[in-house]
Amino acid sequence: MIIAAYAGTGKSTFAQRVEGAVDLPIMPYKWILPPTEKSNAELEAEKGARHHLHSPLFPDNYVAEVLRAERESRFVLIPTDFGVIRCLREEYGRKVFLCYPGGNCREEYRARFLARGNSEAFLELFMDGWDYFLEPVRNYEQGIHIVMEPGMYLTDLLRRFEKERQADPMGVVEDETIRAIEKRLADRKKDFALYLSGDDGYCLYPIRDLDAPEERKFLDQIWQMIFENAIDLTVFIASKDFLKTGSLKVFSTENQETVTAFVKRHVGGCP
Repeated sequence: MIIAAYAGTGKSTFAQRVEGAVDLPIMPYKWILPPTEKSNAELEAEKGARHHLHSPLFPDNYVAEVLRAERESRFVLIPTDFGVIRCLREEYGRKVFLCYPGGNCREEYRARFLARGNSEAFLELFMDGWDYFLEPVRNYEQGIHIVMEPGMYLTDLLRRFEKERQADPMGVVEDETIRAIEKRLADRKKDFALYLSGDDGYCLYPIRDLDAPEERKFLDQIWQMIFENAIDLTVFIASKDFLKTGSLKVFSTENQETVTAFVKRHVGGCP
């Protein structure tokens, strides 16, 4: 059973207390994160941060992980990311339970976010964007909706989840389907480049393997440098042949030091 539950509804607690339940974090799939030994609490505090590059493999990479987990677990807990929900439901025919707070729970959830150590950026994002994030889920007609009342957590719904599983058991996606997704991802992740655009032209850095730890670390360092110094550069990851050079001033390099130097030219006082 796939349960898409809004932030603060108690996914981690449910996974800890209920046998056969797994909570799948979305951050390592949605963002290009460097290898890390950070604790779950530290990663929780980073949610909502704006200093990470978005992964072009998302949501397919995360959907594949959800489908694998569904084969092995009674309950698979995921965030209410609308793109993921639509993909699971409409492309793979999965039944998805949508669990989210009612409209009168906003301040209660602010308190929950503070209690679990979420950052100010997270609070700003999820509080200011309360309706922005919830409306697509509320209005999605193909999910099974559970509107959570004040004071309610996912563990309070365990009996209902069990009843639904027994009343309408659903088969899992075949291994062949998952392997096809993985093959598509493997082909794609070697066809990307990092593009940096400034007033003096474009810099293109071909990415050897988007999932390689050393590449993820480098890409994260570059974006951190740009973000922290408010550098006026446009940064994005796309297919290697996305940028048609034509008359544009573009140089391509596989040397990481050259890319770093390109960025530092736009920093001013950056050492």
